[in-house]
Amino acid sequence: RAKSIYKKSSETSGIGILSSTEQQTECGTPIIQEVYRNWNLLSNETKLEMNELFLTKPNLPLRYQTTHFSINYTLAGPDASTLAYVQSLGNYLENSWSRMVNDFGFNVPVDNFIDVFVYNMNAMGVTYYDCLFGGPITMDIRNNMSDNDLKIAASHEFFHAIQSSYEFCEVSWINEGTAMWITDAVYDDINKYVNYFGWPVFGAKFYFLDDTNRDITKLSYEAVLFWKYFSEKYGTDGSGRKCFSACNDADCGTDVMKRLMENVRSYKNN
Repeated sequence: RAKSIYKKSSETSGIGILSSTEQQTECGTPIIQEVYRNWNLLSNETKLEMNELFLTKPNLPLRYQTTHFSINYTLAGPDASTLAYVQSLGNYLENSWSRMVNDFGFNVPVDNFIDVFVYNMNAMGVTYYDCLFGGPITMDIRNNMSDNDLKIAASHEFFHAIQSSYEFCEVSWINEGTAMWITDAVYDDINKYVNYFGWPVFGAKFYFLDDTNRDITKLSYEAVLFWKYFSEKYGTDGSGRKCFSACNDADCGTDVMKRLMENVRSYKNN
């Protein structure tokens, strides 16, 4: 089991060149969370290997800073991005902070200044946080995505950072499903979540509507469909108006999702 976890983490977080024909992973954060949930299963040797793996980054000599983020990048080699790309990422991360914290009222992350590393990786993004022992949040972002995917990665990974102030190592159908849900609240015009009505991932079918009797606790990203329903069924637009009568309001339902996150934390603490 420990070797399996280590292998998956190595494959997801590994630094290397990804060809355009290879399947791109949406988010590597669930692997990090799985590692920490199963930390006691790992040998001391593997724990050291995992820590080294998580801390290892390519050479990124340049830095671009915003109010809440320090973005490390390079203009050379396979990890190269551009200043314009990094500036866009900074804007999308700050917009995510503003929308989620200031507008929606979610907790700030456990760190109010986050290191971000932009390089060629096997996922759109990964957020690291040691939910057992604490420590700084760091975030990795792929170096050559489309503008829409960069927006999605920024908002998705930042919500994982916010989850550090609630329950970072919660199971995937909650953490990944809600992280996919909030991208549609922040960037309502992209509608990335509709991919999960039918999308082949890693050669397998995760078509939610093909089998609606599947155990939701075994789902991951595709649980976003449940969270969309949950937020719109039980949430309001902030003024008490139910979401079904405020369907043009992208913020609708964030109130009930905020209460959900608080309840998850309270349940874990008790």
